[in-house]
Amino acid sequence: MVMPAGRVPIPIRIAGQVVQDAADEVIAYLEGRNHGTQNRIQDFDHAAYLGRLATPLTITTATINSANKLRAQMGRNYTGPGTPLTGWLQPQQLTTPWNILTTAHTFMNADPSVCGGIYDDFCAIWYNFYPMHVQGRRNGISTAKINKVLHQLVPDFFPIVDSKVLNLYYNMPFQGAARNICARVVANRANAGCANPFNDGFLYEPIRQDMRNINFTAIRQQVSVMPCNNSLLIAGQPANVWAAANLSDVRIFDMIAWQL
Repeated sequence: MVMPAGRVPIPIRIAGQVVQDAADEVIAYLEGRNHGTQNRIQDFDHAAYLGRLATPLTITTATINSANKLRAQMGRNYTGPGTPLTGWLQPQQLTTPWNILTTAHTFMNADPSVCGGIYDDFCAIWYNFYPMHVQGRRNGISTAKINKVLHQLVPDFFPIVDSKVLNLYYNMPFQGAARNICARVVANRANAGCANPFNDGFLYEPIRQDMRNINFTAIRQQVSVMPCNNSLLIAGQPANVWAAANLSDVRIFDMIAWQL
């Protein structure tokens, strides 16, 4: 990669691993290097953007199609009525408290140590699609499937946590640190008298803490001006320019994590 004159790589840390040049990892994803895919920003991210303009906070066939582009495999192992869309996701969204969402509802603001705060709102929506009983599991609606659907609707709030990202945080060198972070949150919630339990069984809080230490503004600035071997034009803009301006911090993080 030929760097623009004067560009200083931005190092970040993900699950205890140091990424030496965060912006280049985003470019790598957009170019299809390593685990990236050149078309993904168009068939998942831009498609979701257009979907939000047309039908905000509504799960549609287009939402499912975009999730499947991100390897959601929505029909795989599904045993419920109808399809995952008609038999589970659309009925559940009718009882989802979308009205609680505000501009302050971002993943990085979802501090689980704050009783009745944004984290609890996160859980109120997320667990409506994955209730903690056998029904959700029997239907074959996994955590990754839900994440890849909800991220499209509220991209600043719901991370795309799938097996790839989970494996980074569950790896042996970092596993103890991640569990310690979650244990501290459990203690903090108990000390604060929070009524609801800490449901972070998939290490969202360690991910959130990593994200809070990243200068996404600086990464976006670099991504927007770096050479990018991706011929896509999205809304008339080169892929890296559109990505830098329109992708959420959650998605930028996901792209970098997928390069590890």
